[in-house]
Amino acid sequence: MFLLYYTVCNDICQDRMKNKKLEIRITNYQMTQLEQEAARRGMSKSELIRNLIAKFPEPKNDGA
Repeated sequence: MFLLYYTVCNDICQDRMKNKKLEIRITNYQMTQLEQEAARRGMSKSELIRNLIAKFPEPKNDGA
């Protein structure tokens, strides 16, 4: 039972790992907007970006 739980938990955790890095270039004005909105919501800039991405539609499965 433990092995099954570990395998399922490990698979779920692997999908949730934040192991990708994104570099974007934005203006000072956009950075100010991002910083102020993140502060208003009580979260980090990264959390805000991830939160916005989470609202995107599910990705389409390309025939796999």
